[in-house]
Amino acid sequence: MSTNRQILELFKINLLYANPQVTEKQRKKGKSSASIYKAILWQYVFLGALFIVLYGFTMSAINFVEYPGFFTFYNAMFFVLGFSQAVSIMFNVFYNSKDIKDYLPLPFKQSSVFIAKFLIVGLAVVPFLLPVLALYLLTAIRSPLPLVIGIIWSLLIFVLFALLSLGISVLIISALTRTKIFNQYKNIVTTALLLIPTIGMVAGIMYINQKQTDFTYGDVAMPDQTVLSPFLPFHELLIEPLSVNGLLSLIVILALLVLLFLLVKQWVIPGMYQFSTGGGAESRPVRKAVASKRKRAKPTSLDQKLLHYNLGLIKNPTLLMQTITTVFVMPLIFLFPFAFGSGLTLSGISNIFWIATFIGGIVFALFTLNGNSMAGVIISLDGENYSYFKSLPLDFKHYLKVKFRFVFLIQLALTSIVLLIAGFVLHLPWLLIVSLLAGNVLGTFLGSEYYYFRDLRLLTLNWTAISQLFNRGGGSFAIVLLLFCLLVAGVASVGITVALLIFLPFPELIGGIIFGIVLLSCVFIQLYYQKNYWQRL
Repeated sequence: MSTNRQILELFKINLLYANPQVTEKQRKKGKSSASIYKAILWQYVFLGALFIVLYGFTMSAINFVEYPGFFTFYNAMFFVLGFSQAVSIMFNVFYNSKDIKDYLPLPFKQSSVFIAKFLIVGLAVVPFLLPVLALYLLTAIRSPLPLVIGIIWSLLIFVLFALLSLGISVLIISALTRTKIFNQYKNIVTTALLLIPTIGMVAGIMYINQKQTDFTYGDVAMPDQTVLSPFLPFHELLIEPLSVNGLLSLIVILALLVLLFLLVKQWVIPGMYQFSTGGGAESRPVRKAVASKRKRAKPTSLDQKLLHYNLGLIKNPTLLMQTITTVFVMPLIFLFPFAFGSGLTLSGISNIFWIATFIGGIVFALFTLNGNSMAGVIISLDGENYSYFKSLPLDFKHYLKVKFRFVFLIQLALTSIVLLIAGFVLHLPWLLIVSLLAGNVLGTFLGSEYYYFRDLRLLTLNWTAISQLFNRGGGSFAIVLLLFCLLVAGVASVGITVALLIFLPFPELIGGIIFGIVLLSCVFIQLYYQKNYWQRL
């Protein structure tokens, strides 16, 4: 088999391996392997197109030819986002995966194995870099270059940017994994690598939103940002590619790409190979974990031991990052720029709208829960320990209840913090804050219950990378579609409730009736879960 053929086949295997639940679902529909490859690839294409459209629309208000500072600022932001995604996917594909050892007895070249894996990393990261393509296209269209030449040239410059971003990310991550600090504090370092770039992205988006608000509503021209020198060569290449600065920029970028290629080939790949064959996957032996925890904490009851064990399960950096992104980052992106930018205050709102904030709390709680949240994977995180616990002389039903209470309280604490901050920022009256938190309790309980039993229904114990658990039941596309429908339905519910309270007489009575309907619906839902799930454990 030729080298190119090997790489192609290994790429297909890794693509299916990275999306096992999607693959299994498609196979049950009778689809061939070729159809499955195309379906997965189209998901990445859709995600990339969505990013281009959304961020392209946001950036179209700025003429980046005249604002090189904003141009470099956006470059830096999306480089950071791409780096964050590279951290996650590289740990799943290289450092938390067992499959490299499986390729050793097979007639595959070491280079082919790693090239295929790097292609998977690129496929997963590039959609998050595609807003830079929109940035380059917007810049090239307004540049002195002819339109067609500008578009083609911007595509080529984006390819250089993407290759540089991936190469630098791979180099940084590989260097960090060789340090003593990483080996001692792997989860902490990995979580920091995921969290810090995300916080930077949120801060950047908030900053840009504020600046564009000032530009839109202010009377003076928007001042440019400080130019970030490492990204300025891309601006010069797009505006004046044949100038001295443009040619020097191209030479520097190509030289960096050659250097990165040599470093990856001679230093990164051998290190990854050694790490992977030496046991890169996380092991989950419960006996050793429990023994170690006994020495440190010495829990005094079975429930405390189980809580300590489950606390260890959720320390996975990818899971923590997914939770932080869903619960904290999205509200920060949408709520705080709006609140601070517009100076909105709700201190004068009447207490008759308590039922609207109650429903709003339910909607928010449901919006922060999905198949990728802690409640959606907590049982599968047990892995081989699941069968071990079933074999122990303990009430397994009680064990599952303890696990549910644990993940419910964790989710509730996180969402309550966000809503409290939102209440203070928007200056909500105390009664409305209390009703908001009460709705959050109800929504978090029912939502956690749904995804908890979804995890039990789709139970996967032989996972080697936690991303395999995230792709069950339709994958990311299904999650995005569900969240969009939930957001539309939630906003409509709150809007209709507010309209009824404003336009109908006796708003206190209307609020009580709506509360009774919501509460009765929740009681019926809980009775359904009690009868069909809890009693059948």
